[in-house]
Amino acid sequence: MVNYCFFVMNVAQEQIIPLVNLVNEICEIGFLPEDKYVGDWLTEPREFLDDKSPIELVNEKNMDKLWHLIRFIEIGEADAWESIEHKNA
Repeated sequence: MVNYCFFVMNVAQEQIIPLVNLVNEICEIGFLPEDKYVGDWLTEPREFLDDKSPIELVNEKNMDKLWHLIRFIEIGEADAWESIEHKNA
């Protein structure tokens, strides 16, 4: 089960429902080995997201790019753990 307290404290109030929907979708798809990794995934910058973390895009009300990334991960066209660190490798 996901602890939403961390997420809710780190997003603007009007973004709580979109964030909860995102977290629920991530857990439902199951691309992370355990729900406890959702926090790490949301806070790590991604190259696909213009070197921003998913939580930053939530706060910027820019959910479209996040939903695209989720769909690409779901169909195997993107790596769930691709981060900005891989860009420098």
